[in-house]
Amino acid sequence: MRNSKTNNSGQLTTGNIPRILIKLAVPMSFGMISIILFNLVDTYFVGLLGTKELAAISFAFPVVNLIAGVTLGLGVGLTAIISQQIGAGNFENVRKITRDGLILSLIVVAVLSSAGLLTIESVFRQIGADETTLSLVSEYMTIWYFGMIFVVVPMVGNSAIRATGDTKTPALIMFAAALLNAVLDPILIFGWGFIPGLGIKGAAIASVIARIGTMAISLYILIHREKMVEMKLPSFNEMFRNWGAVLALGAPLALIHILIPISHAIVLRIIAVYGSFAVAAFGAGSRIIQISLLGAISLGASMTPFVGQNWGAGLGERVRKGILTGQGFAFLWGLFAWGVTALFAPQIASLFSEEQAVHVTIEMLLRIVLAGLAFESVFVITVSSFNGLRRPMKVAVLNVFRLFVLFIPMVYIGSKLYGLDGIFYGVTISNILAGIIGFFVIRKVGTISDLPPNYMEK
Repeated sequence: MRNSKTNNSGQLTTGNIPRILIKLAVPMSFGMISIILFNLVDTYFVGLLGTKELAAISFAFPVVNLIAGVTLGLGVGLTAIISQQIGAGNFENVRKITRDGLILSLIVVAVLSSAGLLTIESVFRQIGADETTLSLVSEYMTIWYFGMIFVVVPMVGNSAIRATGDTKTPALIMFAAALLNAVLDPILIFGWGFIPGLGIKGAAIASVIARIGTMAISLYILIHREKMVEMKLPSFNEMFRNWGAVLALGAPLALIHILIPISHAIVLRIIAVYGSFAVAAFGAGSRIIQISLLGAISLGASMTPFVGQNWGAGLGERVRKGILTGQGFAFLWGLFAWGVTALFAPQIASLFSEEQAVHVTIEMLLRIVLAGLAFESVFVITVSSFNGLRRPMKVAVLNVFRLFVLFIPMVYIGSKLYGLDGIFYGVTISNILAGIIGFFVIRKVGTISDLPPNYMEK
């Protein structure tokens, strides 16, 4: 790592906690906005093609999120381990772990993209796509799978950069990708000059091109500016050891991030019986909800390196104060975002479809589901803090309980009792209960001496 970073590697272990968390979360929020806008831009321009196309990209989102979830699990594992090593001053380990984490991500890409290409038709039939929609989904996902390496590597690379406490650089990288995608989407979807309109395939191609740029920038930052990557070839023993450390935390998290889109796919299947308008509305509404949740997601992404560095430095009381502060900020954000989105729900819904049924359903979804946003935000901080503490089983149990004991059963019961409205009320109730449970579970974190030992002590 470059000298400036090395000398300031413990930057999260001293100073005012609220100020540090805000300093981390604000640039992170811009990065998160960029990611969500990336998807929203795709949703908006594809929606202009028609309801079928919008439904097709809505079917694609759970699978895209599943792949991203696997990567995010590895990235969070890498962030937690690197941040703890930085807090403990083990800088040589940081370079080796970063290198081996990137190698691992390439292997994961090869496996997932190959499996995805072979199962497009069967997977999306199971989710509920009809023949017309399935052909559109296939056009989009075939291109996306071939370009998956350009999605995965920068996600893992940005996670390593965030572990140092630098959330600005990853945010700028993500913003650049979103901007390039926004420029390319209308050109490739509808055509411009000598470039023919490619429809939904154009959206996929625009995404891949934008991600190529982010991968190049991310690798340059890691290798040349931060000097966080050991350029020597690792021994197999050393590499397997580092893979084991990353996977010990990252694999349970990746599993959870797989289960989340799977659970959403199950809900999408339930919604699909109400028609294409309901699927299209759910897809668009989900993107808007992501924006409403971005404050908590950004703060949660910041909690992992904050908790990790302070735990690595042995500052247990500072860890507990940071978690409590983060939960308070997240709850207030959730209330604010709910109020603003509910107030402007009609105007927001009108951006995504001119079809009245889609418009009304998006509006209803936003007003009902976002009523539980403050509690969902607390849950996000809870699991992010457990990630920083390297408690993957806590994260796994909490998420499995939320998804399969609360979320899916509540949605199913709501659908049976009250139809489409009941589905949205089921989501809200499950989020409220999950937030309350998360708040009390994290209170039981003990002193630093109660926690498991660091990986690879200095």
